[in-house]
Formats: sequence, structure tokens, C-alpha cells
Amino acid sequence: RVEELKRYPASARVDRAEGKVVVKAVINEDGSIGEEEVLQSSGHPGLDKAAIETLRQAAPFHLPRPLGQPRMTIKIPMSYRLDR
Repeated sequence: RVEELKRYPASARVDRAEGKVVVKAVINEDGSIGEEEVLQSSGHPGLDKAAIETLRQAAPFHLPRPLGQPRMTIKIPMSYRLDR
């Protein structure tokens, strides 16, 4: 679902920016996002912001709960590449 919602920001297209963003998120028991942060920046603020926005739009997440944990932390890599 995250990949389906991912959009390339116009500012990054104009700058011809590409890169990989790794986002960490804490997922609450109800699937909502408790907190999120960029662990690895793409080097372009527009791509980093777009990755966080995509993650927020993808909520709620329906994840298995190992050992009945009410919250879990996930890491999601998102690559942004312009078509050549």
C-alpha cells in the first residue's frame, strides 16, 4: 500500500533529485502511527517530506502482533528514481 501511495514531489522533479529515504515508524495497536522519523535522508528535503507524508496516508496499518505487543516499530525504505 505504501508504494501505491508514493508520489514524486514537483520540487524534487525540478531539481532532478533522486535517492532513498528510510523511515522509522511506531505503529499503535489500532494501526495508527504513533511517531515517525527519517532514519536515512535522501539528501533532498522534498523527498524526505514526501516519504513521511506517504507513510501517514498509508495508515492504518494491519500488522501481525508478535507476542501480543500493543506497539511495534517498523522501518520502511522508499526509493525515488526519475525515469530516464
